[in-house]
Amino acid sequence: MRKIISFCLLLLLLASCKKGSIISGDEIVRVGDDFLTRAELESFLPDGIPSEDSARLAEEFIRKWIDNELLYDVATKNVPDLADIERKAQEYKQDLIIHRYRMLLVNERVADELSESDIQNYYNAHQKELILEEPLYKGLFLKVRKTTPNVASLRGWMKKITSENLEKIEKFTIKQSIAYKYTGDNWVSEEDLNEYLPSQSKFNTNKPGEVSDDEFIYFYNISDSRQKGDEMPLDYAENQIKELLLKIKATELLSSQQKELYDKALSNKKIEYFYERKN
Repeated sequence: MRKIISFCLLLLLLASCKKGSIISGDEIVRVGDDFLTRAELESFLPDGIPSEDSARLAEEFIRKWIDNELLYDVATKNVPDLADIERKAQEYKQDLIIHRYRMLLVNERVADELSESDIQNYYNAHQKELILEEPLYKGLFLKVRKTTPNVASLRGWMKKITSENLEKIEKFTIKQSIAYKYTGDNWVSEEDLNEYLPSQSKFNTNKPGEVSDDEFIYFYNISDSRQKGDEMPLDYAENQIKELLLKIKATELLSSQQKELYDKALSNKKIEYFYERKN
């Protein structure tokens, strides 16, 4: 009899888990006065998984739901400070809704207000405070095995990064399965280049060069660089400045809105104090 019940349950689960099936909201299981519906179960199951996996996940979910319901029933009868828990849950819900609303408000009103001149003006005023904590580079970096064929050709191309030479280097690295890093106009930190710049090596940033160890040759052609302790270049500091300015503008907006809501509610007598306040 038990096998028949399990088989019937499996058929029920498979029917409810088929992709594109109609969600009826019919009850699957009851614990006390609470019901688990097919809609709730189907929303939990991912699409596109095999039927046998759907059935297994469904049975696991049902059992977990039953266990939680039973445990919750016992807990509510034995935990002494339910009122405090309800209060904290309500506070958390209120904070979550307020936070979500504020994020929507900020995204609506603040993001589009930030201009390039705002970023430039902040950079000009605070340039001395924007100091690099590690070196930055722009350029082309390669790491090749000493046994790689035609390294001499690669060495020649690396001396002058033209569009023609860059294309030759890219084809060469693909053919030889060599990893390389071309930064273009973007700054990258020394940490980002650890694979291409061996540690404790000194580099001539004024002209192309190479260093080597027992196994590899490290080629580099640095088009621009900044050292630790230098002022950040604007194109590197831009994102950091933008985030800071957005936070400042968001704080100003929320503070202004909060005051406006308070003043309006006070004027409309929506707020009523039952004690004597000091202005």
